[in-house]
Amino acid sequence: MLRDAVCLPVNKYFRVSTDRLIFQILSRVDGDWKPLNYDLLYVAQCVFIADCLSPRTCIGRREFWLTIPVYEYEVWANSAASNALQAVLEFGSGDIWSFEFIKRPDLISITASQGCLPGMQLYVNHRVQTCLLSEGLDSLAGLTTQLLNDSKSFFLATFALIQPQCYRRVKEIVEHLNRIFGKRVILMPVVLQRSRKRFLGNEELSQRTRSFLLAITANVAALSAKSQSVSIFENGLEAFDFTTRDLMMPGDAGRPMHPIFLSRLSDFITTLVGQPFEFRLPFLFKTKSQMLASVTSHAHIVERTVSCIHFPRRKPGASQCGICIGCQLRRIALRAVGLVDPDLQYDLQFDAEVIDETNHELISTRAKFAQLTHRLQSILEAEEPITDLLQFSGLAQKQYEELFSASARVAGIPVKCIGEHLLGLYAQFKNEYERAILLANAYQNGNKDGLHNNNICSVSEGGVT
Repeated sequence: MLRDAVCLPVNKYFRVSTDRLIFQILSRVDGDWKPLNYDLLYVAQCVFIADCLSPRTCIGRREFWLTIPVYEYEVWANSAASNALQAVLEFGSGDIWSFEFIKRPDLISITASQGCLPGMQLYVNHRVQTCLLSEGLDSLAGLTTQLLNDSKSFFLATFALIQPQCYRRVKEIVEHLNRIFGKRVILMPVVLQRSRKRFLGNEELSQRTRSFLLAITANVAALSAKSQSVSIFENGLEAFDFTTRDLMMPGDAGRPMHPIFLSRLSDFITTLVGQPFEFRLPFLFKTKSQMLASVTSHAHIVERTVSCIHFPRRKPGASQCGICIGCQLRRIALRAVGLVDPDLQYDLQFDAEVIDETNHELISTRAKFAQLTHRLQSILEAEEPITDLLQFSGLAQKQYEELFSASARVAGIPVKCIGEHLLGLYAQFKNEYERAILLANAYQNGNKDGLHNNNICSVSEGGVT
């Protein structure tokens, strides 16, 4: 609980000050200085620091009371905006948040005097879509699909630069896409690196508000570019987080891009800025392998993406661990579309052709996935499968209705279709996992060509065939 805290070290905790971050954004989009955008970014930084500097000491909820100086005091003092912010954070972090906003006395003016970057001039007379980009496989697949489906839009890809290793990979990905699609991706790195190691010794490892900081960063970029939405490229299995919670270590499970979280975030921004703003999940009802349909011919750039939740690992050897939930879902998806990462990228292969019986962590991971698919099979065969699936969601029963409305909102489909789409998503994943294990067994039995033959397994709108 931070009620006794005197000050959160915002400009000491981050390598780049809030002033400089706003300048970076404005210089890329030739936007106007708006104090409210500064406030948004500063509030998100304060929330993230408070979360990091308050390690969880028990399973119960933490309680935060933050006093934050803002420029647009009248806007933030509105109880509707404050309540909407609390609702976002309580769902995303599982904690209790209270805020008091005070007026900043020192109104500053930030001007991007040199104008927008040369690459931004290309889209002045074109439609611009803002998206959140990362070094992950979903980001590559989602952005590639959007570029293929929309040949006229430019994409302002906001990347939260936290690790230099990640930035190099993202830059390669964007350069590759721009060679193919005519320089329609404008990369906007926003530096959110932390500066002082003395703050890192006793941090809360789950950092559940990190997604809030990333989403607000993209939101500020979108508002500065006069865009009214942000697209987030996340597969449905990880967005809903129904089943993956059981595959993670206790305390690590969060709701980083859950439909309810993003729908509440849309409500908060809309209330705050006084105009409609939406966070979208265009691939909410797709598995990772279904998202990969657009990148199967780009294997060399797929290898530059990472899915490991421990990346960068800061030790010699493989870049990815191989058995965290990110690595697991990645390998299942790649096998489903006939692609395989080099084994040297991983310390361990949870779907390895030959299992090391002495590695208990690996054996445990395989067992959890087997239990998961068995449970999904039971749910899908039940008389009321959607009811059983919702009980598997980790949500309270009173949140089921909000789940349906939020999912419809962020995915852009009718509410009446949500139940059918949910069941289809998890049936698809179950089939993909079972096929991945079958392909691994085929490899073990001597059919090594099978793993690279797209005719064995293809992914379509209807599922795995």
